[in-house]
Amino acid sequence: MMSLLTGGIPLLAAENNVFRNSLGMEFREVAGTRVKFSVWETRVMDWEAYLKAKGLTWDHKLPFPQDGMHPAVNITLKEALAFCEWLTETEQAALVINRTQSYRLPTNLEWDVAAGLQSAQDVTRTVTSAEPDDFPWGHEWPPPRDAGNYNAKRIEGAESDEFRYTAPVGRFKPSPDGLYDLGGNAWEWVCDVNNGANSAGVLRGGSWMHWRRDFLASSYKLEVKDNARSPGMGFRCVLEDTFYARAMADRDEAAARARRTQILQKPKVPEEEVRKVVAQRNAEAASAAETKKNAVTLASIGKAAITMAVAGKPFDNSLNMKMLPLPGQNSLLGEHEVRVTDFRRFILANTRSSAEDAYFRKNPDHPATYISWTEATDFCVWLTARERLLGMIPPDASYRLPKTSEWRLAAAAGNVTADPSQFVWGSAWPPPAGVVNIQSSGLKDVKFYPAGHNGFFDLA
Repeated sequence: MMSLLTGGIPLLAAENNVFRNSLGMEFREVAGTRVKFSVWETRVMDWEAYLKAKGLTWDHKLPFPQDGMHPAVNITLKEALAFCEWLTETEQAALVINRTQSYRLPTNLEWDVAAGLQSAQDVTRTVTSAEPDDFPWGHEWPPPRDAGNYNAKRIEGAESDEFRYTAPVGRFKPSPDGLYDLGGNAWEWVCDVNNGANSAGVLRGGSWMHWRRDFLASSYKLEVKDNARSPGMGFRCVLEDTFYARAMADRDEAAARARRTQILQKPKVPEEEVRKVVAQRNAEAASAAETKKNAVTLASIGKAAITMAVAGKPFDNSLNMKMLPLPGQNSLLGEHEVRVTDFRRFILANTRSSAEDAYFRKNPDHPATYISWTEATDFCVWLTARERLLGMIPPDASYRLPKTSEWRLAAAAGNVTADPSQFVWGSAWPPPAGVVNIQSSGLKDVKFYPAGHNGFFDLA
């Protein structure tokens, strides 16, 4: 049986999953996107073919020599978009690509994925897991000699390459996906506006002219006017197939619905884990007569003493997360942020691939970070199903993310009309030492800093 979900790239133009177009530009898939990326920045030879075909006179020559394999620079955003439009029309007419395929500039999110800032699982989301010291070549500083064409003479400790200005494309180490010059050589225009350029544009990746550490970070966005041009500004094309992208989006949406249904209908709470929770709850119940007296038992289903959540009263759940009542609300809020140890239980229970990776390079009692909105809501769905199964919450109760109004109640101790100039710790600025983790050396355990007057920790 054959699958036709291939993006429609003509087979004669593809070899080893690389598409080569009429200009000799090569395009590769980048895991986590629904497009193919040009392996190079658009070259002088590509740009000159466009100018010749359109009969255009281009008067923005450079004060340094280039050959056809150097990146085309001094290009504005509008000019880059016009090149993509011309190439699409030309190759559709020549049947090199079909009518569902087109060339365009990458979006910021697609560029993030290509540069390694965002995982394949997160491509359709808006959250980026970037660190200030994420560079296209990794985390080390200064950049290695083969990392890219930067102004290494201005970077202390860096070894200069042989190129004073732009370098021929493909001369430096490629990315894991086979893309060259994602960092250095030329800034690359990106465009998030579907109907063309607006008054502002964004450039990514740095150029041969730059040396500042922040400019070279993968997450850095250089915002300029769309008519800006410079000997360091170029662009890279992507090839999109709208039929393929739509089919992939439908597939991902169906998979997400199936995953959510599975979590709701068949919570994966192993019997051994149930026994551990029951044993832990029994020990806690035995340690205090009042707890023992007020416990609701599950003897009818062969479990043991577990306390049921009650609206308006503090509640310790099965993950030892304390839930505190909100003033005047029929809801409880966690006294601290969800911890690494809590989120790990969810990851392992649902056999997710990242269970031993980035989530757990922190202490168990650190807050769980780099969590997308979808992952956070999935955690709440899983915890709801788990605790209904354990009999710890009523059938009509559920975990969810707090509303903005609820978060404000917690931060303001119930006073929603509190002075907006006030902070969680009071009116002092800057914040007194030892009250909030804003500029420390890194993450701290939850409850490391004192709770606010309302009993909640780390609301700032």
